[in-house]
Amino acid sequence: MFRSVFLISAALCISLLKMQAYASDNFQNVEDILVYEHGWQRDQIGPTGLSYTIDIDAQNRSILTLHPMIQQRTATKVSTPICSLLKKGRQFYFSGTVQNGYSENKALDARKRYILQGESAVNDADWLQIDKYNWISYINEGLYSHQSCTPNQPCGHVADKYYDLPFTIQSCHATNLIAQSGSLTFSFPHLILTMPEFLYLSASKRSSGQTSQNDKNDTLANSLKRMEEMAITAGKQMAPGLERLFNRPDFSLQDKNRFMKQMYGGNIEPQHLIMVGEICEMIGPEDCEQLFLEAFNYGNMAEYFTVMEQMLRQ
Repeated sequence: MFRSVFLISAALCISLLKMQAYASDNFQNVEDILVYEHGWQRDQIGPTGLSYTIDIDAQNRSILTLHPMIQQRTATKVSTPICSLLKKGRQFYFSGTVQNGYSENKALDARKRYILQGESAVNDADWLQIDKYNWISYINEGLYSHQSCTPNQPCGHVADKYYDLPFTIQSCHATNLIAQSGSLTFSFPHLILTMPEFLYLSASKRSSGQTSQNDKNDTLANSLKRMEEMAITAGKQMAPGLERLFNRPDFSLQDKNRFMKQMYGGNIEPQHLIMVGEICEMIGPEDCEQLFLEAFNYGNMAEYFTVMEQMLRQ
């Protein structure tokens, strides 16, 4: 009934893990964690690239403290030990929204202009590209040990398939943390904290208890927004296979209308659309086309994908 069963099974696991991270309202980005759990004020956290400073305190602990620009303006001192944020047992994930508007080529071009021409040659948009490039590099640094890098899949892009997957912290050290995802163990530098808006941590009970109704509404809105982003990503993942299906000479206009009505008529569960997107990305456009054709010929696509999930869970 299904082709490439191993890859499909792997894709199912990935999609379920992503759903776990996205659907939970118990994840907050680092900025929110600092405010709700560590007593920081919103105006003590700077803009992107200047959020705070990573430093060492008198006890030789790695800490987050106010950026000099913020400290000068507020005339206050605040610090949080990094290992109190990245504590054992806590989960986290890297938000794939960092890719929105990001271009590696633009980032490298901006870095080159900065080196050759100075600060006047780059604007705020250029700095954002550079900051994202650096942050993704720090993630990749922790993923390299489990990757086989080739010209077709260079190590600079290994993070792409780990966005939005939950990791569990095993231990925290002076400059790095050890985390696990599935059966794999990774070592990430503390520099993954440099873009706090894209690093999400599981919130503690204390944080949840202190959250106001407005904050809860904001968290729910963020969860719904992330689910919407996942659906958009799934659509992009399915597009090449759908294009092949719709270009088939034996797939009539009537077939296309029936397919679209079943696929996007609201009968297919959102998690199944996300699952199919992950599957299509892993098995490629040709097999994705065959998957859609099999689902269509089954007669009830919603039931087909439900049965698929049940079979792969066994």
